[in-house]
Amino acid sequence: MAILFATTLVLAGQSENSNANSWSGVIINGSCTADEAFAEAAKCTAEVPGAALSLYDDTIRQVYSLDPQDQAKGHLGDSLTVQGRLDTSTIHVASLQMFSKVGLPAGQKAPEFSAVDQFGKTQTLATLRGSKGTVLLFYRSADWCPYCKGQLIQLQAAKERFENQGIKLAGIGYDSVDILKYFSDRRKIDFPLLSDPDSKIIRSYQVLNAEAIGPNAGMARPGYFYIDPEGLIREKVF
Repeated sequence: MAILFATTLVLAGQSENSNANSWSGVIINGSCTADEAFAEAAKCTAEVPGAALSLYDDTIRQVYSLDPQDQAKGHLGDSLTVQGRLDTSTIHVASLQMFSKVGLPAGQKAPEFSAVDQFGKTQTLATLRGSKGTVLLFYRSADWCPYCKGQLIQLQAAKERFENQGIKLAGIGYDSVDILKYFSDRRKIDFPLLSDPDSKIIRSYQVLNAEAIGPNAGMARPGYFYIDPEGLIREKVF
């Protein structure tokens, strides 16, 4: 009986702690729906006195209530990671971490890499270097992520302006070369999109989304690095 009782307590404790985890996304008004947050509706980040704050997890498009609210106050509209324990649709918050921590810091040497782009060409930091440097975009996917696709299309439209300033563009994601070629052919993307299916480059730049699971496992957190001609990271935006 004593052994059975002790085992029951252990299993109960494991069950209680099994939903301890972390979630990444944007702090929004509690009245905002997942669809509105996905569409980046202005109401989601508008100041509403007394309104509760929630987390919109943009990896799985889910809105979670936050309890307690104290740590989230002052972070409306901020992108961050919440650590805690999930109870139905409420995260019992243990800590918050801003996305400014994502990625290698400015001033550090950019890691070297070699990867194949959508045209089958091997690219490195050297081949991607403009006279004034390189902008590297890490993105989730050119296959299933609509915002990523839109961002890549916008960069294509801005490519000439970057190149006139001596800056080359490149994108890096975990998609296969075939997926990147299919997307590029349809959308006329002619700046390099590098395939990193094993997430080696994604890991070396410290932008892996560790919370992503299943088919999303290995994807990057979206953001930019600006690398100067000497190979130093000068700026990052996540």
